Amino acid sequence: MAYKIQIDKKSCQGHARCANRAADLFKLNADGYIASEGFEVPAGREMDALNGAVSCPERVITLIDEQGQPVKNRNVLQAALDAKKK
Repeated sequence: MAYKIQIDKKSCQGHARCANRAADLFKLNADGYIASEGFEVPAGREMDALNGAVSCPERVITLIDEQGQPVKNRNVLQAALDAKKK
């Protein structure tokens, strides 16, 4: 099971900070708003996904871990990814 991004698309205000952090993950529509309601995070891109999520000033993006819990802290995510490698 992979990490996922959940997006409250209707609450996006078009700041595009998520896309600035990881444009290939956070696709924008022609008007500059997030185009997706969520996606599965490719392996190895979890930290990029979290950086995009926490950069949103409206807090409409959430990284969800493999147990279905929100991840908001880079150190917690890094520890989980390191533990997974062992």
